Amino acid sequence: MEFIIVGLIIVGVLISLIPERRSIWFGALSFGWFLAFYTIVFITVTRYLEIEAGSLGDFIAMGFLFLPFLAILLLPIWGTLFLLVSGVRLIQREGFRFTNLLALGLGIALVVYLFFNPLLQVTESNVWLVGLMRVLIATGIFFAVELVMYFLTTFANSVHMRRYKFDHIIVLGAGLIGEKVTPLLASRINRGIAIWKKQEKPCYLIMSGGQGADEVISEAEAMKRYAVEQGVPEEWIIMEDQSMNTEQNLQNSYGIIKERCPESNHRAAIVTNYFHIFRAVVLARKMGYKCVGYGARTKLYYSLNAFIRDFIGYVALTWKKQLLVLVLFLLVINFFTIIEYVNNFVIQAAL
Repeated sequence: MEFIIVGLIIVGVLISLIPERRSIWFGALSFGWFLAFYTIVFITVTRYLEIEAGSLGDFIAMGFLFLPFLAILLLPIWGTLFLLVSGVRLIQREGFRFTNLLALGLGIALVVYLFFNPLLQVTESNVWLVGLMRVLIATGIFFAVELVMYFLTTFANSVHMRRYKFDHIIVLGAGLIGEKVTPLLASRINRGIAIWKKQEKPCYLIMSGGQGADEVISEAEAMKRYAVEQGVPEEWIIMEDQSMNTEQNLQNSYGIIKERCPESNHRAAIVTNYFHIFRAVVLARKMGYKCVGYGARTKLYYSLNAFIRDFIGYVALTWKKQLLVLVLFLLVINFFTIIEYVNNFVIQAAL
């Protein structure tokens, strides 16, 4: 057992050192390792304690052992409650808009599924109806599992075990109030400044954000002013004021970096909010850029809805791969339904 623990520790260290984390499988791999390590450690503890069966110590040890598995089993219930409460709070504080209905809508959809799915009585002789129900349920499960993997990978990309050296730090824009940055954008800038201060050698802060139709000045200009107010020398700030979305943020910012540093060994940090990290670094990966993502704190009730919105954006970004995997998944799930349909068709044709 000790060798298994040592082996898992070594595997965990190797996972933490993987330089390329911009894959949705990285988070799933990390979580799988954690569960395996957690299980083995507590099995070992209960064995070495040699406590009597039925004792309080035995009960506590086994409780800790099954705690993560219990949390996973209850995920649909507490996850649904969390979505509903968070969605209502968001609407109360931010207003009733379609983009603010994602968390609440998902919570309501889960309630409908949890309550009505056991009541569905599908006629087994109706192959088409059976197949349709399996497709709908399997599609929901597919995206639910992927959403969890997306969350875990986002978390893994926001945790850094070592300090990186950067030559540029890209801070992504996020809207203005008049000529002032919003609290959301201020949190990103503050996070970027904190990373900038920890660098051994001075590096450049790229403030990336164009001017929207309803904005007085560009986001980059407002971000620069805010950073200067926080004590960042103006000569270490570069403005990118032509972008209108995340993809343009990265394209234009890396265009500036290439002009300043023609060599290909530069490394940049991308600073945004936690819910936005993974989609940003995936976009950078598709463009062929090396980067590390850093997240700024956001209020929980806002983060959950924004996280779902970014997950939808990720699915749209990788829709070809999503469609291929989903079709293969549905074919496997409905394999026996397809066989039954073909068998019935052959029998009817023979008659």
